Amino acid sequence: MSALLRGFGAGAEEADRIAAAITDFSRPATNAVLDDVAFLAYAQDGRAYGPKAGPFETVLELDQVIGMRPELLQADLSLCDSSFANAWRRSARCRAGAARSACRL
Repeated sequence: MSALLRGFGAGAEEADRIAAAITDFSRPATNAVLDDVAFLAYAQDGRAYGPKAGPFETVLELDQVIGMRPELLQADLSLCDSSFANAWRRSARCRAGAARSACRL
């Protein structure tokens, strides 16, 4: 995952951090202390939710992962069916916080 993110433009440290966050996001909840730490990290990032603690259903869920930049998600979506890319482009996160160039595919 880290190598894929580097290929999409992330630096080595950023790619490693996001790859770990992707794993943590989808890891089933098994430890209350670690789960609380994860929720706190998401809250400190201004998010009203924590990790999903379950498998990803679509690539669009990657924008919920802490540290995922819109530009990296755009690069990832460029490999996917255009319906995913169009849905993300219309999403509230794209309209509210992403750079305009990141929302154009």
